[in-house]
Amino acid sequence: YVQAAPAARLLRVLPRYPVAPWEWTNAVPSIVLPATAVLERGSEHVTRATYDSVYVSGQAQGILAHVKRTGTAGSRPAQMIVDQLITHADAARGRGLEVLGNTGAQQIVTLETGVLPASGVIHVGSLMDWERGAVSRRGLVRSLVVSATVPTGASKEPVKVRQTIGVEIHG
Repeated sequence: YVQAAPAARLLRVLPRYPVAPWEWTNAVPSIVLPATAVLERGSEHVTRATYDSVYVSGQAQGILAHVKRTGTAGSRPAQMIVDQLITHADAARGRGLEVLGNTGAQQIVTLETGVLPASGVIHVGSLMDWERGAVSRRGLVRSLVVSATVPTGASKEPVKVRQTIGVEIHG
């Protein structure tokens, strides 16, 4: 996906999964939110086929790569991906990871929080932890909406800025 840099005239092209979902437990999250800072607004459960390998190929030129999930036999292949942009092993691996990462049981959780000094705006693509009671949860931010409430008239209430994020959880 393409993400604009917040403070520069710069576009970043980023991988859908900067870390494979099966490696999230060993990764360091970029954001950790306490239970008191998060309001869970809802969730959606999604079950997709479970693949552990995929062939990725360039169209007229390029390479052919067999991308498989580490530690598996690669015996449950997804449908082959043919893309004219697959001209290098890094591109093939990234495209394969996109297919293999988006498999199995998933949940999309909608969270609401303020724009906190410690975390700021939580960007799409961030691996994050948050607490729900005594349980810590981990997921990848997939969507972001920032809203502000401006007081009317002579009100002395401060401007309230909130962010609503959609977080992808696996398992």
